[in-house]
Amino acid sequence: SDHGHLTQNYSMSVEDGLRGRAKKDQTRAHDNIPKKIQVALEKTHRAGVICNPAPLISWAHKLKGGGMQIPPSMSWSQSAWTVFGSFFGLLTLSALNEYYRLLSNDDYFLLLGPFGALATLMYGLSSAPASQPRNAIISQTVTGALSLAFTYVPETVLPVWVRTALAPAFAIGCMTKLGVVHPPAGATSILYASGKYNFAFYALVVLSTVISVIPATIINNMSSKRQYPIYWGFGDFFLG
Repeated sequence: SDHGHLTQNYSMSVEDGLRGRAKKDQTRAHDNIPKKIQVALEKTHRAGVICNPAPLISWAHKLKGGGMQIPPSMSWSQSAWTVFGSFFGLLTLSALNEYYRLLSNDDYFLLLGPFGALATLMYGLSSAPASQPRNAIISQTVTGALSLAFTYVPETVLPVWVRTALAPAFAIGCMTKLGVVHPPAGATSILYASGKYNFAFYALVVLSTVISVIPATIINNMSSKRQYPIYWGFGDFFLG
């Protein structure tokens, strides 16, 4: 889509811009920090409290922002298309949830919260890498299993309040390493780490993620300004 490609190009330009400016910022950062802060840092350095103030100055300079252009908003027609797609995508998932409850006598249900984020990606940022089926399905499969594995560690060794931070942290790191970053998977990993959900819930999430690709593919491609997915990439992941 026009908007999707603009968003993707914008993201790439941000990364390229930040890389290109990194060395220049290090040399110019000192001049851009207020004089009082410079003096304080230099006094601290001379007093031996910190070894080298340059990294701290560079960090403080980054707080000003990258100075890149704000990404464009969607047109009214594409925003309406997002509403249309999100409604039918979530309606499909809501119907699946009712079916799961019926089959299990309300013992099992779909963890719907993260699927709101999934709909946002699939219909609001359809060209973003995080929105693609490859990222959605693989990340939910891998990070869910990883987070549930942490629940088998005794709570006397790993308290729940620590586990709900540690398991998702590992899950998010795993996504970045595998190149399948997908924010909804980070959300479900927190739910799994709580210990309230077992592998049956995990299976329903993975299955529903696969099914959610179907309406997203149909509805997005009905618009002349959209294409979904922009790649599949499963072969590259498993064979590459």
